[in-house]
Amino acid sequence: MCRIVINICLVLLFSVSNVAGQLQNYDSFRQQKGLVSKLGILTVHQHKNRVYLELTESLFGRDFVYVAQVNKGAEMVARPLPSVGVFQFRLGENDKIYFCQDKYQERIVSPKHPLAKVFEDSNMQPVSDVFDIVAVDSICGRYVIDLTDVLTKGRKWAQVKFPQLRETRRDMELTEIVANDEGVVFTFNKEFSYVYPMNAAGVKGIEGTITVELGGMLRLLPQDNMSTKTVGNAQGFRSVKYSVYGKYPYGVEQDSLLVRWRLQIPKDKKKNYNRGQKVLPENPLVFYVEQSFPDRWFPYIVKAVRYWNKVFEGIGYKDALLVRKLENDVSSVTPKALIAYDLSDPVVANNLIFHPATGEILHCRINIGHGLWKEERERYYLLNGLDDNGSFIDFDSQKMAGELLCRVLSEEIGQVLGLQTIESKSAKEDLVRYAYGNTLLEGGIEKKNVIADSLRRVEKQIQTIQTVYRGIVDGKVKNCILQETDEGKKYICDVRNRLYKENLLRSVALLQTVTNSEDLKAIMHFFNVYAAEVNIGSDYMQDVLKCMMDEQVLRHLEKVELFEDWFSVIQSVFEGKSIDIQHLREEEVNLYWNIVDVLVEQATRMKISACDDDFQAVFYFKLQELYSQFANLEKTCSDKFAIIFYKRLLKKIEAVVIP
Repeated sequence: MCRIVINICLVLLFSVSNVAGQLQNYDSFRQQKGLVSKLGILTVHQHKNRVYLELTESLFGRDFVYVAQVNKGAEMVARPLPSVGVFQFRLGENDKIYFCQDKYQERIVSPKHPLAKVFEDSNMQPVSDVFDIVAVDSICGRYVIDLTDVLTKGRKWAQVKFPQLRETRRDMELTEIVANDEGVVFTFNKEFSYVYPMNAAGVKGIEGTITVELGGMLRLLPQDNMSTKTVGNAQGFRSVKYSVYGKYPYGVEQDSLLVRWRLQIPKDKKKNYNRGQKVLPENPLVFYVEQSFPDRWFPYIVKAVRYWNKVFEGIGYKDALLVRKLENDVSSVTPKALIAYDLSDPVVANNLIFHPATGEILHCRINIGHGLWKEERERYYLLNGLDDNGSFIDFDSQKMAGELLCRVLSEEIGQVLGLQTIESKSAKEDLVRYAYGNTLLEGGIEKKNVIADSLRRVEKQIQTIQTVYRGIVDGKVKNCILQETDEGKKYICDVRNRLYKENLLRSVALLQTVTNSEDLKAIMHFFNVYAAEVNIGSDYMQDVLKCMMDEQVLRHLEKVELFEDWFSVIQSVFEGKSIDIQHLREEEVNLYWNIVDVLVEQATRMKISACDDDFQAVFYFKLQELYSQFANLEKTCSDKFAIIFYKRLLKKIEAVVIP
């Protein structure tokens, strides 16, 4: 009896040691019964419910990228998930493989610079994770690691979390592995609990479970890095910002790299290119259209891409961008660039992943939500209604909807090519010329006031919105059924307010790139004029102010030594006068109140009273100044409504600063 028990214990101990990742001989590992191997540029093994990656010594120090998405389910199609991005595997000590994600926020101008050794010693790169080696072939230099937990737990390599869904269990079920000539594609199923709302008062929603298909792609990147292009402080482009040592004898300088795709002229075509002939890039960027995208819109997708090809022809590229329908048997996580359509979100969104060292774009998604046309129709008829009166009569026509899709896609393609926003035709030409052509950005783009140009375009849109809105309300726009009822007028007013808010957001978003006081004053003057012109409602105005007073924006202003100037503009709204509340328009009173309300809310969230750094201390004392200013106005003004107004503002600020 004792012998039986001992034998059972030994079997259990052997099983546990294997599960725990005991180092095995490579041949013994490959000979396990039921082991399935997938061979491509990378080799992956699957045994029961475990997934193993085989690494050769040549792969250590190579760059990989892992991306993840919702393939389909819960009204989502090809929706990107936060994922680990670019990393390397490195051979560690004691039978370990290191998972490393190097940081590039600080760089040295050259590895031969006198400061290079100091820089290297003070910028040791961290090890982000450690894998046990499961099996090894020391003769051929092959190592096997277990990827099961990082792939299926939904926490490490990809964050699987949705506000509308609740996890029933953490693990995902691996359903398929496909190895190809670029990497490995994984497909998972994950179960969530979901409440289906019932559109009836007093009726409880139906609770149930839903299965969502997820996808992950582990891609081996080329051994040679793409060449970089510095952009300095040039505005309008997506860029990788960093601090560089050794560029100047003393101190540290700020610089940035253009974010762009690897579109290169083939070596055997360079002579033709230099002679002015249009040349097909070595690897054209292919936008795949996900299988479920309605066929009727495909011609408009092609049209949007062709528009950009015409821009690329200006630098000698032929068919730089291509469009293809994704084959039915190919997972939608596989393409580097994909356009997808689903029912989950009413807006258009884009997402891209780039290499932090070079700025090379490695992966992008453009997602079109089913609610696009309603939102774009509203925007279109308030911006073009006077010129295109037919938009009020036959707006549901497929041709008009297709043209709107084409316009929106053209803007989204521009953003995944490297533009921050699509403001003008010249912006598109600048992007292609600087990011993909031979033009160098020495010291940044030619001197032109990008912020002033942007504000002019926003101003034109706001004025157009107001003109069309007044025309509808006053009955000057013909054939518009919205002006015939109070409900229609209320609806068009809400549309006007949302578009007004959208344009104010575009103006204050420019604060993220401002570098001089002249541009700062222009942005704030623009905001002060147009924010008080229309009462768009406190909720919308607070959204705009929260964007303006976002911690990242304010810290940027402090970094470029403009925070105090910005705060002075805020103070100047109330400066040197007692506001006669009775004679102010409602729009102005609401603006003043919301400015202080959001300012205090953001200060509280940032915990500025702790004064843990210079920024918090400066913010705290500036808010104290504003408190003193309000206290003085409250004492000196004679208008009883203004006194009440200032007392309420003082009470708000007292929640953050000590009077």
